[in-house]
Amino acid sequence: MRAVIIGAGIAGLAVAKGLRLLGWETEIYEQASELKPLGAGLSLSAKALRALRTLGLYEAVVTEAQPIHRLDLLDDKGQVLQSTDFQRFSQQYGHLSMAVLHRGDLHEALLSELPRSVIRTDMECVDARQVGENIALRFANGEIVESELVLACDGIHSAVRRALFPQSREHFARYVSDHLAESHLTFQ
Repeated sequence: MRAVIIGAGIAGLAVAKGLRLLGWETEIYEQASELKPLGAGLSLSAKALRALRTLGLYEAVVTEAQPIHRLDLLDDKGQVLQSTDFQRFSQQYGHLSMAVLHRGDLHEALLSELPRSVIRTDMECVDARQVGENIALRFANGEIVESELVLACDGIHSAVRRALFPQSREHFARYVSDHLAESHLTFQ
């Protein structure tokens, strides 16, 4: 079985690693000209850490991560609204239940598990269409690639999603974070 993955970020690399563990051949097409760690910190929940264990990456990732043993949510006066004891959950699950690390460290760990030959850079996907049982992907350089299974891991501005599901629109989900007022988008 063969899968084509658009995007060599965390999602694309993780799904490629998982499919390869199942015996699939994978090809990853990335629009950037080089693979380099980008971004800032991110948190990994118990389920994400369990998934990393399944992929064989748990130890490599947690050595770079900062464990979170307790999380307190406070109101604007500093009063505790909710407290979570992640250390108790970690003991119960047999692995960390919450950790934070730089996104680049997770990206590097995932990259280290894949042969670089399966990743093609400078391959911006600009269109996708159904061709019989396959999906035909057209890239900015004019190349066309067909596959029975395509995984669109190319982010919020996904050319694959836009082409195959033109009615799909992002919308503001009304979630904000602290004073930064970060917006989170969801898709319908």
